[in-house]
Amino acid sequence: MDRVSRPHLHLCGDAHYLPVQDDAFDGVVLEEMLEHCQSPHRVVEGVQRVLWPEGKRILTAPFLNPLHDRPGDYCRFTEHGLRYLLRSFSSLSIAPHHSGHGSVIVLFERLIMEPGRVRYLRFVVALVAFLMPKLDPVVTPLLRLETYSTGYFVTAVK
Repeated sequence: MDRVSRPHLHLCGDAHYLPVQDDAFDGVVLEEMLEHCQSPHRVVEGVQRVLWPEGKRILTAPFLNPLHDRPGDYCRFTEHGLRYLLRSFSSLSIAPHHSGHGSVIVLFERLIMEPGRVRYLRFVVALVAFLMPKLDPVVTPLLRLETYSTGYFVTAVK
């Protein structure tokens, strides 16, 4: 679903007010869009309404991520926030996109790759990306990198 009609798009509208009858779908995918919703709880309630009993929802959500689509970037959720937001689903699985050294590399890369940043630092990113996995057994426990995630992959069953 998109807000703007395009060729081959089957459904157009606002995710806050799903223009669909109850129990219409056996699955719904929300990919990197919840952060763009002014009322994510309303979107979650709407998705639950349109899912069949035992219907599955797949969701990806960024966490450690630069602002994008400004001014339409409203929120980020921790794993605990997602559990609370999706508490009405009968089954829930949440896995981090990246954790530990992967998050550090992704954040470092995004910082350097922002428009206007110095491009020669790409070599530094490549070097850090090469070294971090080798240093992971030492670095992760010292820096408590297991608590870092760039985002989450969520499956939920109604």
